[in-house]
Amino acid sequence: MSGDAFVKRALFWGAASSAVRVAGVLGKLDIPLTAVTADRAGAGDGAGAAADGAGAAGAPAVTWVAGARVRRVDGHVGRFQVHVEDEAGAGRELEAGWILVEGAAPAARSPHADGDPPAGLSAAHLLQLQGLEELAGAGAAAAAQMPASIALWLDPGEGWPDRTLAARAFRAALALAEREGGPALYVLHRHVPLPRLEGQEIYDRLRNAGVRFFRLGPVPPSFRPAAGDRVELEVPDAATLGLAARLTVDRVVPIGQPVPPAEAAAIARRLGEPLDAEGFLQKDNPHLYPWRAFRAGVYYVGGGRGELDEDELEEEIPGILAEVAAPARSGAPEPPGGVSVDKGRCVSCLTCYRLCPHHALDIGQGPVPVPVHAACFRCGLCAALCPGRAIELAPIPLGGALPPGANALFAREGGSSVLRELPAKEVSGTVVFACYRSGGAALEAAAGAGLGPAGACTVVSVPCACALSEEVLLDALLKGAEKIMVVGCHQDNCLSQKGTAAGKSRLARVAEYLAAAGRDASSCLRFASIASNEAHRLMRLLQSWA
Repeated sequence: MSGDAFVKRALFWGAASSAVRVAGVLGKLDIPLTAVTADRAGAGDGAGAAADGAGAAGAPAVTWVAGARVRRVDGHVGRFQVHVEDEAGAGRELEAGWILVEGAAPAARSPHADGDPPAGLSAAHLLQLQGLEELAGAGAAAAAQMPASIALWLDPGEGWPDRTLAARAFRAALALAEREGGPALYVLHRHVPLPRLEGQEIYDRLRNAGVRFFRLGPVPPSFRPAAGDRVELEVPDAATLGLAARLTVDRVVPIGQPVPPAEAAAIARRLGEPLDAEGFLQKDNPHLYPWRAFRAGVYYVGGGRGELDEDELEEEIPGILAEVAAPARSGAPEPPGGVSVDKGRCVSCLTCYRLCPHHALDIGQGPVPVPVHAACFRCGLCAALCPGRAIELAPIPLGGALPPGANALFAREGGSSVLRELPAKEVSGTVVFACYRSGGAALEAAAGAGLGPAGACTVVSVPCACALSEEVLLDALLKGAEKIMVVGCHQDNCLSQKGTAAGKSRLARVAEYLAAAGRDASSCLRFASIASNEAHRLMRLLQSWA
């Protein structure tokens, strides 16, 4: 940990109610918790100051920092420095070994919440999910303001409705349906996305309470204004072979896909992390699913990640706990080193520090960056881009057999030098630089299936496509390679975040060099995005390119 002691404390950034539940789980390992919440309600006695309040039963005390916002996150797993600011603008710094970020629940807006509603359905006819929940929680005094009839319209846009939003809507509808004198309720749906046994119970109780369900087919419902500021619906019911049902209701509640919390972008920016394709916390990446961030020691929990309900927080924390248990007990989370920095070669340009997608280099101890092995994903980006060749990468050889007709130059033959220059022997045919997580695993699977390339093939195992420099690609051509294929992950599957994009970019620059020399690069350079289970596809690409 770069010489620093591991901070045996977790920091939770989210709602106070969730922080208490998190503390109860972390207490099993005697890990204390600092809870940073923007709200004051539920944050223990003396909320607003750093007062110790009682956590869940059996948990250590929770240090509450309420009415505060996180402004910056520095450091790395084991020793994060979290800068927070209170409502008066006063700042302070907190330390933690791990950070759990809840974010807010997804906004419950439908596709028609901000845009134009369908023809015949005006904004006055729409009731949003928050409004439905307010009606469900209203007392007897609000009965006069209650609509006489409400239709829940699931999935008014494309795709299936979000199960969390649907569950919220159905709970509110159940409270209204079982209330004496409550409104008449209708549900228009293609699918009823209620999770677990509780969902089945809610569905059964809704039916028993007289709620009518209409199953939609490919034809959406149509609307037209009716007397008394009401709306008439014509619903082709797939359950009755498309016969149309006609309803007249006071309000329509559209339940569509969730949208990200308003603060998701700010949270990601403060953590130095990307958002997913829809703008939620946590990038779409199977290596990170279900709660990891690209930054080691940072975990996402709760609804800020998308389609989750609050109760699932209790299921997420034990999974995270399994990862932090060993370092929490030992106080030493560092695995064997992934990279090393030669102080004699380093010129302190900080290229590695600025470009590392995992914040795995520490510059707080002097002019030479120090690797933080617990935060390092061993992608090799820093080694490939270091202008002084001061960074050495630990070897990662292919672990199994190779396809028939392929021979291998393992990284262990010369440490990380193979990523700068191939060993001093000629190569021929096709040289395949394969990310060991994707292409390397696919090559091993091809060997197991007896599949092989059509011609001579040399395989060089690399930790990631971003570990390749332009030098080593050109060196392969100079040593006799007829063709070069770089095999990396699919764009959103790269554990190193920037690996696939960086690998493609370097191959494109080498293509420019060849074009300037009058050589057709398209005939000898190729990038292939391959998953570990795509052995047959990789062999087809190699065979068709021979």
